[in-house]
Amino acid sequence: MTGARVPTVSPLPLPPALRAELHGWALLAIGSLAMAGALALLLVLSRVPQTQVLLPWSWQSFFYTALVTHVILSFVVWFLAVLGAFTVLVTAAGGGPARRLGWLGPLGLALAAAGAVALVVPALLNVGEPELNNYVPIVVHPLYSLGLALVAAGVALAVIRLLVNPGGLRQCAGFAVGVAGICYLVALVCFALAGLALPAGLDLATLNERLFWGGGHVLQFVNTALMLAAWTAVAEQALGETPVPPALFRLVLGSMVAFVLAGAVFYGLFDVLGLEHRLAFTGLLWSGLTLPPVIVGGGLAALLIRRRADLAGSAAVQGLAISLAVFVVGGLMGFFLGASDARTPSHYHAAIGGVNLAFMALFVAVILPALGRGVRDALAWRPLHLYGWGQLVFSLGMFVAGAAGVPRKTMGAVAQGLDSPLKKVAMGVYGLGGVAAVVGGVLFIAVVLSCLLARKEPTPCKNPPMTDPRSPRTDDRLPADGRRWERLAVIGVGAVLVAAFVTMPAWRGVPQAAFESEAMDATAFEAGYDAMVARYRVGETEDGLPVVRPPPGDVYIAAERWRFRPVLELQAGQSYRLHVASQDILHGVVIAGHEALLVPGRAALLTLTPVGPGPISLVCSEYCGLEHNKMRSLMTVVEKE
Repeated sequence: MTGARVPTVSPLPLPPALRAELHGWALLAIGSLAMAGALALLLVLSRVPQTQVLLPWSWQSFFYTALVTHVILSFVVWFLAVLGAFTVLVTAAGGGPARRLGWLGPLGLALAAAGAVALVVPALLNVGEPELNNYVPIVVHPLYSLGLALVAAGVALAVIRLLVNPGGLRQCAGFAVGVAGICYLVALVCFALAGLALPAGLDLATLNERLFWGGGHVLQFVNTALMLAAWTAVAEQALGETPVPPALFRLVLGSMVAFVLAGAVFYGLFDVLGLEHRLAFTGLLWSGLTLPPVIVGGGLAALLIRRRADLAGSAAVQGLAISLAVFVVGGLMGFFLGASDARTPSHYHAAIGGVNLAFMALFVAVILPALGRGVRDALAWRPLHLYGWGQLVFSLGMFVAGAAGVPRKTMGAVAQGLDSPLKKVAMGVYGLGGVAAVVGGVLFIAVVLSCLLARKEPTPCKNPPMTDPRSPRTDDRLPADGRRWERLAVIGVGAVLVAAFVTMPAWRGVPQAAFESEAMDATAFEAGYDAMVARYRVGETEDGLPVVRPPPGDVYIAAERWRFRPVLELQAGQSYRLHVASQDILHGVVIAGHEALLVPGRAALLTLTPVGPGPISLVCSEYCGLEHNKMRSLMTVVEKE
């Protein structure tokens, strides 16, 4: 079964207004990458003793603020600016200037550009408090919050303009962009629902982490749909074919909308501060984001193998192949993750690398030609190869290091525990790959910016922009046997998608295992803890933590950055009621295979009866800062006295 052949047409000219708007989104996308790279350089300088004194800031406070801004520019603004550019291309493919609410596009671009500038200012002024929460890291400062809101609103306006002018959604790539846009709007709804559900009085770290948890997961659907749109658009323009038949493509992409709408429903089913809510969104990714990349990626792989002769002559096709390879490796890594080691970042760096490569190929094959500023293949292939293969080597080195025990989010030989030749070699490979990826990224930014900013337009690329919608429908050009196989594929894949949606674990609820939640204010918990330690303390660790041997009954465990206290000695065969509470920010705890979230102001209750002598581990399961990987302890179980 192959995709449909797309008819070759002459380039579709962009109306002047849409051309200017596309140019603006492209500049915002590449500019955000360039600024992220500049901040990365400042991050390096802030850690080098010889150059620290040259910076106009205190490097200790600047580092994390700049790190947050670097991440938000390179993984949020860059992706959303590509979505904005895509909305312009699809609108143009629908037959010219937007007939309804056309003014939303330029307004959205202006808001997003102003927001990107506001996001950078706190880092450059070294103001605000950084919070390294998942998906959307935050600098606690009014300018940063304003910038985030402006970017979100600007992209939303561009999406709305596209959805009310849906002519371009008929083509496969346009349909995928429409799906990405709907998922993006649902992500904003999830952020709003979380904000309404969160109680007052939470510490900022917990507030921001839970605010962006669900919507952040939905944003991964946006990123995936954009990658599939880029794969399809580049394949259509560079090879003249779609990766999979249109009906199957629409089915698997359309299913993503059903899953993200289910994510919005989760806010009515689960406590936004509970473990069920967290695991429901984790399960949502497994259920809803597995088949679309597999189906489209498999079709793309078959297309590239069949058209392998075109690889040598097209940088865009080479970019497609490398993007697919890096993304597949990242997906496979996801099945072999560790608890807190470097395998987890290796997985998402490879996956994000695949998305970035898809966007880089999109610029080469579609966006720049649509602006009449095509880049020659001789210039385009080097950054694509350097970035792609560098990212692959970088991720593989990190994965091997993590499998050998190197923790995530740590720096330095001592903190990373580089105590074996395997760890050192793996981290060396990781570093070499990282350097190659950075060089490739810099070259790509330089090449594209030179095209976008050139007064005299470079020689246009031979690839045309998006397909003229007046050409024949691609699904009407399939032969009879192709349509029969397409119908069978649609029925089979549709059945699998329905089964995945209906049997999604979130619908049945995710049990808290043996943990229960109890109302216990800080004063009552501290009183119980202090009384237990004062009465049953038997010693002290080298770190100054009390060692306690309590009798069966109530036992109190405090979680705080980055330790559990006290160190407990329990008796086998006896029953204990473990009251575990956070003393500062959001933590998680895993004890004897049971997990709970530790929200400040609440306590988790676990009834535990150790069956025999030996250690029982306590591990923090929620990222709580740069030394999260060190937050673990052991309870000792001895024979019953």
